Amino acid sequence: IAIFGLGFFLLQQRNSVSKLDQEQKQEVSVEKEKIPSKTTKTHKDEAGFQFNYPDDLTLNKKESTNSAVYADIKLISQQVEGSIAFRVEDTKEKTIDAWVKKNISASPSATKEVTLASLSAKEIITDNNIVTIVIDQGILFKLESMPGKEKEYWQKVYDIILSSFSFAAPQSASSSSGPSGGEDITLEEEVIE
Repeated sequence: IAIFGLGFFLLQQRNSVSKLDQEQKQEVSVEKEKIPSKTTKTHKDEAGFQFNYPDDLTLNKKESTNSAVYADIKLISQQVEGSIAFRVEDTKEKTIDAWVKKNISASPSATKEVTLASLSAKEIITDNNIVTIVIDQGILFKLESMPGKEKEYWQKVYDIILSSFSFAAPQSASSSSGPSGGEDITLEEEVIE
């Protein structure tokens, strides 16, 4: 009886330790859930648009020698796998559907109508990515989330960018042509003779 009592006691202790281990693992998995910073930065692009993004992300802007590409931006995190890319370029396609047919190889699991600033857009969801496409006056705007295993994190970042995106007049350093009569105008618009 003593042996059975000792065995029962040890079994109870092991189950208790096992439950404690499971609770600790659940707490660790909750702690590992990463969320983007609530503080945002604003990126104002020379191509005439701006958007907000969490300040714990790094924004990389590729300089292109291709005159058809106006902006090529990638947002990455040092702590979370995945990224978001934003590209603005000329396109010969007249419709979003025509562009999607030629450029999205994976079958969309869902599509929906959204807006990017005031422009009608289409959001295409594939197994791995979310792509928002706008075609306006021969210019393609493409916002693409490539989240890897961190879908919730990058979905939050994607939503911040999509909701804050707006068009902003590009800042020019000087006027390229002066008024007639040979007068030059400075940035302060003072007449110099």
